Amino acid sequence: MNSLVGTTVEMTVKHSAQGASGGSYWVDYKADITITADKQIDVLVSDVYPKNADSRDVEAARKAINHGCMKVLSSTQFGARVSVTALKIHPVDFKPSKFSDWTAIDLQQHLNKLSNS
Repeated sequence: MNSLVGTTVEMTVKHSAQGASGGSYWVDYKADITITADKQIDVLVSDVYPKNADSRDVEAARKAINHGCMKVLSSTQFGARVSVTALKIHPVDFKPSKFSDWTAIDLQQHLNKLSNS
């Protein structure tokens, strides 16, 4: 597992649910996640769409992505440097909790593939 330090996982996180019940959400971003030897997780966001997205939503997405990474990495001795690009903030169906959930699910799947190869 120590061999993961320095490994960069390229993720495209894209999930949505559209419905009339109020449970709709839209998660869409790309990230390069580099595994580090310390337990700190740093998330840097660039390239946000739309360009005039509310800065509070962008910060909420950044924190949610950080939280999703923490869910996966907290039981390890690893941390991560996360570079988020092409972050899309949906004007109606933005749900930070879904950014956290899908980050954790997708990162865990990528790490499982790396560990099994």
